[in-house]
Amino acid sequence: MLESAGPVRDAHGHIVGAIATYEDITRLKWLEQMRDEWSSIVAHELRQPLTAIASHAALLARTEEPTQKRRAENISQSAARLNRLIGDLLDTTRIDAKQLELALEPTDLPLLVRGAVERASLGGRGEIVIVGQIPRVLVDPTRIEQVLGNLLSNAVNYGAADTPIRVWVEGTEEGARISVHNRGTRIPAEDIPRLFQRFRRLHKGPVLGVGLGLYVCRGIVEAHGGRIWVESDDAGTTFRFSLPRAEIEAARG
Repeated sequence: MLESAGPVRDAHGHIVGAIATYEDITRLKWLEQMRDEWSSIVAHELRQPLTAIASHAALLARTEEPTQKRRAENISQSAARLNRLIGDLLDTTRIDAKQLELALEPTDLPLLVRGAVERASLGGRGEIVIVGQIPRVLVDPTRIEQVLGNLLSNAVNYGAADTPIRVWVEGTEEGARISVHNRGTRIPAEDIPRLFQRFRRLHKGPVLGVGLGLYVCRGIVEAHGGRIWVESDDAGTTFRFSLPRAEIEAARG
């Protein structure tokens, strides 16, 4: 049921009663469930042919003929983008159903961040700053690297070209905080509350994507017991997310 209620006021603004409405949204919930199941089925079915396409493209790319090699590499890059999209669709379904599985383990966060920055395509622009003592955190390293990879990719795609992309790792009372900063056009304040919603993009343009990345990032961080937010001004944009220290998260479990 969808409930809505509000006061009834007289001509002088005094509350003289109240009115409430109740709407049966069973059908809407059923349609929502069907949509999520459909997305999951389609994503799973796409994985098998996509794997075959990527494998054959990798074989074709071994040729020494420049034109064929370039075409095969383009196929591989397109397959990789589609694979990421399928992954985001599956993760979105799991997050909505509260079924996102995490393989938690005590993790050296600075080491994880260094690895993620090295593997990201930053063109030598990445800078890492470690602030204070960083406690070990209880996280799924693969999932946290997924969050970092998405934030770093956004920094490259939407930030000013040829400017540093800085990543801070800080110790906090609750655990640790990671920040990814890039210079560039500020995000309007009215757009910030919508950034972490499904199918929302930072702005229109040539950057590929359907607007699931930040939604998935929020779902992953919140599943770890942390939170994610963004700050943006004329100096650039900074995405931050927090993670609880290992002993705190273990106590909650």
